[in-house]
Amino acid sequence: MMAELKRLRGYTWVPVSVCVFLCLTAGLCSDPIVEPNGPPAVPKDPAPQDSSIVPVDAMLSWTCTDPEKDPVVFDVYLGPETEPPLVKSGHTSNVYDPDTLMFETRYHWKIVAKDDQGNKTSGPVWTFSTAPEVNQPPDKPWNPSPPMDYSGASVSTVLSWESSDPDGDPLTHIVLLDTVRPPEDTVAIDIENTFFDPAEDLIFNQDYYWQVIAKDTAQHETPSSVWRFTTAINNAPVVTNIDPGDGITGLNPLDVEIVWEAQDDEGDAMWFDVLLDTLNPPTAVVAESLSGDRFTPVGLLYDKTYYWRIRAHDQHGFRNGDVWDFSTRAPIQLNIVGNVPISSARGVDVAAWNPAYPITNIYVASQTEGIVAVDENLTIIDSDNFGEAFDVCAQTDGFTTTNIYVAAGDLGVRDYRDGVEWLTAGKGFNPPSGNTTGVDAYGDLVYVADNQNGLWITERTDSLEERSNFKPTPLFPVEDVSVAGDYACVVGGYHFGVVDIQDPENPSMMGFVEYSDDEVWMEMPYYVTASGQYAFISLAIDTGLWLHAVISVVDLSSPLNPQRVGDYFMSDVSPGRTEVSGDFLFVTNCDGLRVLDISDPKELKLAGYVNTGGCAAAVAVYGDYVYVADGAGGLQVIDKSPLDQ
Repeated sequence: MMAELKRLRGYTWVPVSVCVFLCLTAGLCSDPIVEPNGPPAVPKDPAPQDSSIVPVDAMLSWTCTDPEKDPVVFDVYLGPETEPPLVKSGHTSNVYDPDTLMFETRYHWKIVAKDDQGNKTSGPVWTFSTAPEVNQPPDKPWNPSPPMDYSGASVSTVLSWESSDPDGDPLTHIVLLDTVRPPEDTVAIDIENTFFDPAEDLIFNQDYYWQVIAKDTAQHETPSSVWRFTTAINNAPVVTNIDPGDGITGLNPLDVEIVWEAQDDEGDAMWFDVLLDTLNPPTAVVAESLSGDRFTPVGLLYDKTYYWRIRAHDQHGFRNGDVWDFSTRAPIQLNIVGNVPISSARGVDVAAWNPAYPITNIYVASQTEGIVAVDENLTIIDSDNFGEAFDVCAQTDGFTTTNIYVAAGDLGVRDYRDGVEWLTAGKGFNPPSGNTTGVDAYGDLVYVADNQNGLWITERTDSLEERSNFKPTPLFPVEDVSVAGDYACVVGGYHFGVVDIQDPENPSMMGFVEYSDDEVWMEMPYYVTASGQYAFISLAIDTGLWLHAVISVVDLSSPLNPQRVGDYFMSDVSPGRTEVSGDFLFVTNCDGLRVLDISDPKELKLAGYVNTGGCAAAVAVYGDYVYVADGAGGLQVIDKSPLDQ
């Protein structure tokens, strides 16, 4: 009843008892008057305001009330049409998000308010226009990798980041990377990726600053913050497992090989320098940029301590390894193992018919006994005492016959055939008014040093037939000759010369070395041994006060211009003949036999020695033995095998 009364209008209330009385007695009872429910108010206060210009992401809003405060919902009409279509029905809020609108478009819209009694009120049609499209710059790049202030980044790190654009435009990027802040070095331009791999590895243990600039299709640019990272410390290669071991002593300087192992944690390519010196720490770099893990030094001295280390490189830097040391052995005193008494022995040579067989015979030239043949048991088996003999050359055919050529002074060259147990004299070669002091053979030709007539070239047939006679220019007496292939090396007076013998009929001088003939420093070459690229000259230096025996080394690599490249001084003694075998030069003089290491021909070193009892004058080497012609000691046989150990 009370609810119905709320809808009555124009009455004055009286107590219920009165009302009932009147109703019953006066006939005043009838239905109450009820007013209808009113509709919602007209929507107003539009936003956007009518006829305004708004961005495409604008929201629509309005105000609307209901007189009875009934719940109200809204139908939203929106579109470019003058009679906009319904886009949302029963919307419960007075704010509406139309999503993204079109640029530069005039929109019409209206709101119809509805209450829960079925009443509705349509608002006016409002208008607004969207603004023209304006391209927005890219968002600021973010999420860098390596992250800000990261330490320990790989030198091959790849830079990455994230970027976006509010308009959805495709982006390109500019990358700046530098060791200064802000970075100045542009390392990439207009790359579409959100990562960058530097073309070269970065520097170890270095602070880097970098920045990315995002650029859209409208050429708008947005730079990132400046980011910083630090690369890792370089783990340069580490050298281990060295040979020779640290502190090793007694090494043969000819057999030293330095070996090492190395490891690089990053797997980088490695290369190595070898530092080797008698100083600690070593400073002399004896090999550079080696790709391998071993090195054979040359020119090591005997009885020395050497310090060495390996400098290991990768592309980012290097590391000096530990310093290690080894010591070489002292020169070896060799032992005489046999002797044949032959007086005034001046020359010696050996012959073997076949490398598979032991030595056949030994031939000794004597100034008092001529030529003496000795077998492998050191027994004299034959001789020809014709008088003075100065040099001997034995040449085997490899099977049954040995030809022996003896330089016999004014008797010329005596020619023998050896049938193992006897000497058979041939016709020989006797130059007129000559004095032959040296002889060498190569193939069918025999080369004779004659200090009166120069160099003779003869051919072995049934006898020695003259092919040519060569007098060196500048003119000097030829005291000795040694043949090496196409060249004959000759010495005498104050000269060393190289003679072209390719045409035996027409030999010619190619080049020479002139030694000093100063009266206070006279250099007199007596003997020569040619081997490979070098010639070794037995030289006497006379100052008027003392006499030195010297081995002079001449480089033959340019025969037209041979060069004196080194000297090895011995004591105050007369020089004798020499012979090369392997890495050794066997030298005779009045101190006996000296063995020089010629692994570095420019730096000869004493490797071994033995006193032969007199003045050693000539030497021949075969197998493990050295045969020395000693003026007082005769034929001395020396075991050289310790040199090779």
